[in-house]
Amino acid sequence: MTENLYEKILIEEPFPIYLEKNDQYLSSHQLMDFARCPKLYHLKRTGALTVDPNKNSADMILGRAAHTLILEGRIVFDQSYAVGGPINDKTGKEFGRETQTYAKWLADQKAEKGSALEAITTDQWYVISNMAQSVKAHVEASKLLKCGVAERVVRTSLLDVPVQIRIDWLTVNDLFVHIVDLKTCNDLDAFVYDARKYLYGIQFAFYRTVFEEACRVEYGQRSRTQFFAIAVEKKEPFRVGLFEVADDTLDRYEKKNAELINTFRECRNTNEWPTLYEDVRLLEIQ
Repeated sequence: MTENLYEKILIEEPFPIYLEKNDQYLSSHQLMDFARCPKLYHLKRTGALTVDPNKNSADMILGRAAHTLILEGRIVFDQSYAVGGPINDKTGKEFGRETQTYAKWLADQKAEKGSALEAITTDQWYVISNMAQSVKAHVEASKLLKCGVAERVVRTSLLDVPVQIRIDWLTVNDLFVHIVDLKTCNDLDAFVYDARKYLYGIQFAFYRTVFEEACRVEYGQRSRTQFFAIAVEKKEPFRVGLFEVADDTLDRYEKKNAELINTFRECRNTNEWPTLYEDVRLLEIQ
């Protein structure tokens, strides 16, 4: 149903290809970088950072693997990830990742499943599989994920800037398009603070705006969209929360995003990328 309704704007493509096109399209994460510090965005964009911004941390690998298992299912997960490693008969434990035995095992896995295969530890699998079970057991979250499509790309233009998004999950009922973003967190009680700290408002509003603009361009009218975030803890008891993002919150951040994109265009035209700390600020300590 979802694909039939929006097949003209929903693109299915591998994640590495999506990342490669960040050179041509502004993404939500790039806009979030720009909001924090235009100079940081520019250094990442030009490859001038001394630290590789694309280096995969353990948290990034775990988060990506959790998205794959929860949203795309076990078959896709098994095609994308190698779990654990070969067992040392003498110790009954897995060989270390620095050993030749492990390297050969992983090479054999990649030869069978493809060079893009990522490796996760048994401990990471324990966390990811428990996260997936908790999401499945959450009545409202599982209801939202019962039918729909995962990891679809949408591209259009906002304020003459080419933009792209990769939607975690999209489903449709009789009245609304539901865009769902899956977040992993350490503490569900602190998720609202994480949302402020990590600028989720910018990301969520950007997703809604891009999707609705693509609908307007392709179909002549905007969709009626509701936005949800599913947050799942990365530690026991692996609690899950489903949050509907209020329309007025999205509206407020949509205006902020428009201001950011206009400022982005100015920076691009002048090739000046400030840190946002050029002026004196007043420090008030309570």
